Amino acid sequence: MNGVENDAAITDVAVEFAAEIMGAVNKDIVKPRDWWPRCRAALEAAASASETWAQFISRFGQKMQIESIPAEIAMDVALLEAHLIENKWWPRFRYLVQRDALYITAMAQVRRKERFGKKTAKGE
Repeated sequence: MNGVENDAAITDVAVEFAAEIMGAVNKDIVKPRDWWPRCRAALEAAASASETWAQFISRFGQKMQIESIPAEIAMDVALLEAHLIENKWWPRFRYLVQRDALYITAMAQVRRKERFGKKTAKGE
């Protein structure tokens, strides 16, 4: 893969992460109308302040006030981590998430809408 193809694949990992992890957000703590602006800010903050994937997940979770991650979502997140590690993409992932957080958030909304239906477009 060339650099552009790598960036697209890495960005897809970021989109998939955001789409999956947002399923762990407690709607009683973070109102659905606030999800996506907070997701963008949490992605940027976590990417800029994390040296490892574990730190990234933890910081993102703190910003989104995620109290726990359900097992099914955790398994998907672990698969994304393995993909990043296997391809040695972590440094580039951090850079792209910081740079493209708004795009990643928008595509995550689309992905969640495709999977879960109408509610995800404007407020979950």
